[in-house]
Amino acid sequence: MTLWDVLEHIPDFGELLDRVSAWVFVSIPIFTSAQHVLRSKHFRRDEHVWYFTNEGLIRTFDGCGFDLAAMNTIETDLGREDIGSFVFRRR
Repeated sequence: MTLWDVLEHIPDFGELLDRVSAWVFVSIPIFTSAQHVLRSKHFRRDEHVWYFTNEGLIRTFDGCGFDLAAMNTIETDLGREDIGSFVFRRR
């Protein structure tokens, strides 16, 4: 399943992840603190339901039965501010 710029908009993504049997690819804004969220262009009260740190996203997926397979900041390196890309695999 691909969730590029999607996960942060879904109130109950746990139900969606329950349907995944193998791989999830996620691209999402990543933050270092609450202050970072509030200063970020990605802070959108009426659009984004979730705001994650790297550790928080990995912990969330771990709790849903996934292991981190890979992560990178290629999108940020190419000019998209504060975007992390992740690959998770179902245990």
